[in-house]
Amino acid sequence: MSLKTYFQQRPVLFVLFNIVLAALVALIIAVCVFNSLKGITHHGEEVEVPDISGMYIDEAGIILESQELGYTIVDSIYDKSRKLGTVVQQVPVAGSHVKKNREIYLIVNAKQVRTITVPDLRNFSYRQAKVQLEAAGLMVDTAYTESEYPNLVIDMEYKDRPIDSYTKVKEGETIKLIIGKGAESTIDYTVTIPDLLGLSLREATALIRNSDLALGGCHLDNGDLDTIHNTYWIYDQEPQAFIAARPGTTVSVYVTTNISKANENKLNREKEQENKASEEEFF
Repeated sequence: MSLKTYFQQRPVLFVLFNIVLAALVALIIAVCVFNSLKGITHHGEEVEVPDISGMYIDEAGIILESQELGYTIVDSIYDKSRKLGTVVQQVPVAGSHVKKNREIYLIVNAKQVRTITVPDLRNFSYRQAKVQLEAAGLMVDTAYTESEYPNLVIDMEYKDRPIDSYTKVKEGETIKLIIGKGAESTIDYTVTIPDLLGLSLREATALIRNSDLALGGCHLDNGDLDTIHNTYWIYDQEPQAFIAARPGTTVSVYVTTNISKANENKLNREKEQENKASEEEFF
């Protein structure tokens, strides 16, 4: 008996056979499609995104390429606390798992320091001028001169040279304000030299200004000052703290990038003062 005759005599089995056959064909097609997509989309082939924050872009590119990842720079900002030309942010973040050949989107720090136009602040009050310069990203130094009008900006200097109106300088540079201190007879009070040891250079500078004093020399224990990339800490000062002085007196500071050195000097100075006070009390 032929297969055709067999199914003609058993129509129910014929229907079931066709259903099973159709299901088998569908299964084979599904397996083929799945395997094809797996090869195209690299299904299951994931890699961990490396941490490239803080790396220069060329270095970051090599690291990503070694993990079979690409990258695209989507934005550039300027952050003076970071090295120029380095990665500030990445998406996806480090530790994420992505498929190979995935693009990593990067935000990088600008390769050049931002240029700032210095406004002409002559005849402004010292406080107004200081606020404007610091808001623009510049540091402020001061020197005092005899003048009929106290606390008025008489002149402005950059690197010890008078500057023209709207001079362009790099962010983080220092502008010196020449401040009038009025007639000598008008200064009839004294101020106390603040204790600067252990403070950052930025904190010490603000405290000096707020004490009606002027920042004098800034001496680094090793190398050259680089206020764009480094934070400096005060480990010594001249004059010493708690001495009475006239307004406008300059205070020189000695700075280091080693905060432990600054804190150690501060503790030693405090011990010396305690010992001195004990000796005076004893005698």
